[in-house]
Amino acid sequence: MEEGYFPFMVELGLTNSEAKVYMAAVNLGPASTTEIATAADKERSNTHHLLQRLEQLGLVEATLDSPTRFRAIDLGEAIDHLFSLQSVKYHKLDERRKTMQAHLSSLGMGVGRDVETYSVIKGRARTYLRMIESMSACEKEVSLLLSANGVTRLRRFGSFMQTMKERSRAGVEFRVITEISRSNIDDVRVFGKLAELRHIRNQSTNASVYDSKVGSVALVINDNLDDDAPEHVALWTNGGSFVKMLRDFFDSVWFVAAPATPTLKSMGLKP
Repeated sequence: MEEGYFPFMVELGLTNSEAKVYMAAVNLGPASTTEIATAADKERSNTHHLLQRLEQLGLVEATLDSPTRFRAIDLGEAIDHLFSLQSVKYHKLDERRKTMQAHLSSLGMGVGRDVETYSVIKGRARTYLRMIESMSACEKEVSLLLSANGVTRLRRFGSFMQTMKERSRAGVEFRVITEISRSNIDDVRVFGKLAELRHIRNQSTNASVYDSKVGSVALVINDNLDDDAPEHVALWTNGGSFVKMLRDFFDSVWFVAAPATPTLKSMGLKP
């Protein structure tokens, strides 16, 4: 049990020592500090402090026995509890972030829109988070050039689809070029409810343009279906000439791409 859940408990905010003591308490059932220390391979005095910390977090409960024994709460409950604590923490951080951003803007300390910036984003998950950030700032149009697997990956990335829905309701128009295949047909249908889709065969490029102000293009592509690919590398910029080049490229592909509805019908599938 410990091998499977220990790393996750650490990801949810426990230190390695806290997680080790908690897992020892889970495996032992109600046990004394000495018994837990032995099972966790920790010194008794250190274990006592760790148990106090876990008790403060609500992960262990002290009994009225003499000597005192400690009982760990159910592992599923502990995971939910730690997740809730992290959610509250990040909500507070997000509120502080918004306050600080507003303060910086009032002081005129934000980065000017006329300053050209270029950045290289490594990892697919980080790229998707940047896409969400760029979409959130859009007011008019988002253009996405995606591979067949790219449509599937983004549909699975829940926060991306949620942001896409929100911006669509706000009036932002979405255009998507991808390769429509039988393997991604369900994902294409979901995207088709929010965007105008067109099909082109053997599409493998990944690029995007946001309000013709920000653009990205993948430099190193791993086109598997994993949620993240550390080797995936994308270039992001608000450089005017580069973004215009990407927009012109997208428009040229859009012109020759086939609309999604007749493509699906030609495949014998319902739109």
